Amino acid sequence: MSRGGTFASLSIPAYRRFLFGNVTSLLGFWLRITAQGWLVWRLTGSEAMLGTVTAVGLLPFVVLSPLGGVWGDRVDRRRLLMLLPLVSVAANVILGVLVATGVVAGWPVLATAVVVGSARAVEIPVRNAFVRDLVGLESLRNAVALNAATFNTARVVGPAIAAAILWGFGIAPCFLFAAAGNLAMTLALATLDVAPPAGRGPRRNPFAEMAEALRYVRGHARTRTLLLLLAIALVFTWSYQTLMPAFASRQLGMD
Repeated sequence: MSRGGTFASLSIPAYRRFLFGNVTSLLGFWLRITAQGWLVWRLTGSEAMLGTVTAVGLLPFVVLSPLGGVWGDRVDRRRLLMLLPLVSVAANVILGVLVATGVVAGWPVLATAVVVGSARAVEIPVRNAFVRDLVGLESLRNAVALNAATFNTARVVGPAIAAAILWGFGIAPCFLFAAAGNLAMTLALATLDVAPPAGRGPRRNPFAEMAEALRYVRGHARTRTLLLLLAIALVFTWSYQTLMPAFASRQLGMD
């Protein structure tokens, strides 16, 4: 396969295994998001509660993602990425069992949303940095593009799979399948033998490093613009996913 082709980075065996685990984990994430929204709607019938659960799941990203990036520069990224999905596995299994046994209430949904959101807030920057460890600079752009493609593919396919599971088997199996998807990332990473990158330089105060990153963004117009566009898209378009259960129920009359 040509190193300059559309799928050049797939010529690297370690990246192929990583990408398989990443796709499966992302599918599990969207299974969870879809099932979580429908569960909250079934429990409360409240649009406000749908927004609250989504908010508490996303708030950790504001605080923990910058720390996750700094942390990822201090530890073995592969080992950290093997551990973080297990947090989501545990949360999804617990919620699936609670739903299956009929004892689920609102607070476990909120608690697991915070737990999963916190794990993913740390995982995402570490995972993005780990891609460079796998492919190097030569294939980095191609690998980043493939990662973006798999995320958006999972965002389409995951809710469709969740809908089929919800219709055929109910809410609880969605969380269990989501746990299995999260576990796939850990298993895929366990098969890799990637040495931690050398030459990271001396460790400094993590908050000083975050401040340095903010100064870089402030002084780099292209990065600043991209982050602003991303923020606008998330603030004004994410709500459609959050309110989909209410729309399906109230507007389309679906159960």
